[in-house]
This record gives sequence, C-alpha cells and structure tokens, in this order.
Amino acid sequence: VSTYLLVRWGMALPAAATGDVGGFRRSWRMTRGHVLRMLLCVLPYAVLVGVSVVANIGAMRDRTFDPFSPAYLLYMVVGTALFWVTFAAFTIWYERLRMRYESTLKPEQSGGAGEASMSKKISPVAVVKQAVALSWSRKWTFAGLLLAGMAPIAVGMGTTVVSGALAGPVFVLMFCLHTLGMLFLMTTSNHLAVTMQRGPGSVFPRRFWPAMGRVFVRGLILMALSLAVMLVFMVPAGALLYVYFPQGDAVSIW
Repeated sequence: VSTYLLVRWGMALPAAATGDVGGFRRSWRMTRGHVLRMLLCVLPYAVLVGVSVVANIGAMRDRTFDPFSPAYLLYMVVGTALFWVTFAAFTIWYERLRMRYESTLKPEQSGGAGEASMSKKISPVAVVKQAVALSWSRKWTFAGLLLAGMAPIAVGMGTTVVSGALAGPVFVLMFCLHTLGMLFLMTTSNHLAVTMQRGPGSVFPRRFWPAMGRVFVRGLILMALSLAVMLVFMVPAGALLYVYFPQGDAVSIW
C-alpha cells in the first residue's frame, strides 16, 4: 500500500526539484491509469531489497552480520546500479506524464486529443531502456552526487565512533547530516535526470535552496504518510500476535 501511494504521489518530488508547477494532487492525476506499469519498473529493486533483508535478518538478529562480506558487497554494487536505473526510470515517467498531462490542460493546442494522449499506454520496457541509457551517459556525475550525498552520513558515523561519550548530541548531529545529505542527493539527482531529458542537463537548480526546501517538505510528507500506512497494518498485526501467542513466541515471530 505504501509503495502504491509513493508511486501515485512521488511525481511531486521531481516537480519540486525542477521548479515545475505541481504537487500531490497533480501527481495523483498524472499517474492515473499508469500505476501498474510504473510498479513494474520498481519491482526488480524492491525484490532485491526484500531478498537481502530475508537473507540477512537471521545474522542481524544473532549479531553476526558482516557488512564487508563479499556477498553483501556484491549486493551493494548491484543494488546501487539497480537503484539508479529505477530512479532514472521514475524521472522518465515524470517527464512523459507531465507532458501528457499538460496537453490535457490546453485543448485549444492539442485539438481536443488531450484526454486520448493521457490514456495512451507507455511501455515499461521503453522506459527502462531509456533509463539505462540516461544513467550510463552521466554515470560519473551520478556517482559523484551519490558520494557527496553520503559524505555527511559518513562524517556523522565517524563522529559517533570517536565521541562515544556524547551519544545524545552526536545522534542529533548525525540525524541532521543524514537529512542534509539525502536532501542534497534527491534535489540534484532529480534536477539532473529531468533536465537531461530537456537538453544537456544541469546538476543544480537555478534557485537551489528554495528547491531543496520544496523537496524537504514534500519528502517529509511522503515519509509521514508511508509511516502512517505501515503503522495501520503493523499495530493490529502486533496486537494479534500478542493475544494469540505467548509473549516469548510473539516476540520471536515478530
């Protein structure tokens, strides 16, 4: 359910990064009739993450998980590449649906064919092919943005290790650095991927800080909605486990 809502409302993030007109309501309208094909583009990455979680949950529970094992490092490489292709595909969906949606708002220019163009199917295979080409053409730029976005997180983790006695302030600092890094990554990557489809492509929006502010607000709303949906399903499930199983069994099952 949360993935469905992220697809329906997720078009608001590229719009925020590029300064286009649009919000959650416009995103919902743009994606109408295209959700299943968009989910097909997200499915490979979601399956990979799910398999990794299932494969490593036992080791995490027993505290024997090794993040530097060859298998996990291979997963990180493959997962990062697949993530970027999935991300690029999402921005391609945005640009195609944006143009179609705007054609429905200008019937005098589209000759009354706006609704027909909006309902015309978009091939997920064609979107993935274009996403691979887009990601590969600027692979080093995307890799640099990923490193720049993850750098504040690495600094925060290093500070946590060094300053174990200052757990509270360091946690706050790490959280702020993590948020800043993710905001930078989402703003610049969305802007680059979308503008590449309109021309040469540029990393930074003309008005960078307002764009990052818009991404922050909309991303926060999406996260809150996803968390609320998860709680709606997880709290009743936890309550049922607590009622119908002994407390120790319920905890182990959960």
